[in-house]
Amino acid sequence: MRQKSVYETRVYSLIGDLAQLAKVSKRPLTAEVNRVIGQHDIKNLWDYFVQNAAVIDRRFSQETAPLDAHIKCIAETDPTGQTFRYSYDTLSVKHLTDVSLINVLVLQEQFQDIKEHFKKIRLLMGYLRHEYRTGTFTRHLSRADIVSIAELLPARDQWGTANFTAAKTLISTTYDLSGKELSLAFTIIQKNRDTARMIGLPVTVPGLSVADFIELNDIWKTAWDRNVLDKKLRDYIYASSLSGPELMSDELNFLNSAQKDLGQAGQLFNQWATPEKLAGITALQHSGGDLFCEEHDHRFACHLKEMNVAANIGGAIWQAEIDGIWASSVSRPYYPAQTVEKLKRAGFTQEAATVADHLFA
Repeated sequence: MRQKSVYETRVYSLIGDLAQLAKVSKRPLTAEVNRVIGQHDIKNLWDYFVQNAAVIDRRFSQETAPLDAHIKCIAETDPTGQTFRYSYDTLSVKHLTDVSLINVLVLQEQFQDIKEHFKKIRLLMGYLRHEYRTGTFTRHLSRADIVSIAELLPARDQWGTANFTAAKTLISTTYDLSGKELSLAFTIIQKNRDTARMIGLPVTVPGLSVADFIELNDIWKTAWDRNVLDKKLRDYIYASSLSGPELMSDELNFLNSAQKDLGQAGQLFNQWATPEKLAGITALQHSGGDLFCEEHDHRFACHLKEMNVAANIGGAIWQAEIDGIWASSVSRPYYPAQTVEKLKRAGFTQEAATVADHLFA
């Protein structure tokens, strides 16, 4: 059986990954994939990948273009994948008899370049799979396209003006969109938090209002003496760098001096808690590594389902949820600073400022 070259194997792998991305993006590969794969021709495989990748997302073109010349060279020099492995082919004909000199250092450099470009394509593939899983795209627009369109739009309260009409015409021409798809893009922009901010629309933290954050600050102040913790809280929130580590015994003594009435604060938190609010706190706590706001929304929706189930069961099950979230959030001495940091990272800068201002008021 014919042995595939390492680069042919890599292109096969890329086509497999592209097939997965095609499903996520709802942009299926052309039906001829089985015929192309069956040919075992690296040039045909590469051309198939390049053409279909560009149809799924135009960002692929920037990464595939540098490899075109390399793949063509490989296809011409090593079509069977055996030229550099063996001295003779399967018909006992010596390889590369028409090549007088091969610079091994140049060859190594080119192979390394090919390897790096394949790596970039794989990284882009993973990123795009992540992006398309947000569900924010249309038939012809990726999420990145929609963000770029939002950047071209005036503030929402200016829609209907001449500036909006001009932007609309530019966008329609640039992306070759029908009126229906353009309207869909505008709807997505207004509903998506990341793009809604760009056109001046107000956004909210899933499950939590500004009033909730203020009330949580007050509950926290029942548990902890803000005056005692003031300097450390300000350092955490405002300082560009923190002081060095302290002895654990010193920190414990310090926190003991700052503690007020955790029991009373816990009761107030218990009265405040609802499934939606607890889901909001939990989703925010885990928001640090999000690339897209949809991840936060998805996490909130999952936690809300869990909280609703627990609340419907009631009793010890529901109380355990409340106690667990209390213990991991508002009951902690540096909860306000941690909340400000989480809000900032999630893009809720206005809410972060409100929490900080109210904390030190």
